[in-house]
Amino acid sequence: MFIQLMHPDSPGLEAVSDYFALGPFRSAEIIPSGATGACYWNCDAYVESYGGKVMYGWQCRVWPGLFIEMLHHAVVELSDGRLVDPTDPGVPNNGLTAIVLDQTIVPPRDYPIYVPNKYCAVPGVSEEQQRACQAMVNISGRQLRVRRQIAEIAKGLGLSFPIGEHVALPPTEVVMRLSQEHQAAAEAYDQAVEECRRVTPAEFRRPGD
Repeated sequence: MFIQLMHPDSPGLEAVSDYFALGPFRSAEIIPSGATGACYWNCDAYVESYGGKVMYGWQCRVWPGLFIEMLHHAVVELSDGRLVDPTDPGVPNNGLTAIVLDQTIVPPRDYPIYVPNKYCAVPGVSEEQQRACQAMVNISGRQLRVRRQIAEIAKGLGLSFPIGEHVALPPTEVVMRLSQEHQAAAEAYDQAVEECRRVTPAEFRRPGD
């Protein structure tokens, strides 16, 4: 996939902040010690070991030439005010990430709440590229809705949520339907990624893409 982290010095970050009506971006140093997709728990573990305070916000990522993606995220604020990010981003980066702090969403730790991402197309995209971006937005939202329903069922049954592992649910009619929807959403997501890859401007393609 083409998505990569936005560097804190990237041009256009102020416009992104204005578009989403967020505050100013700050820089966080990436010191990956925890798994991708488990940022809240990674930050808890870092604070327990080294001190600091868990801070929440929106991490800025970009598919060059197509869209901006804002991902709900957590970092750690150290006693000197610096921010560090103990989560492996899983995408290309330069050791720093741009994040807007926002304490209005404080996720629980028993089960993930799957906060929806925020998206916007970059200026100047064609109608075809806009449609590809919108397809990505739609399918990402569909995936989150299904995952949220599955998590709610597991939570209602009193099942624990092992970070990064599959939760085995009883094969009820509802669970089977959601499992099928989850598989269909995953396949649709792969198709959306391929369409975005196809319409990515040539100047943003990497060798072999």
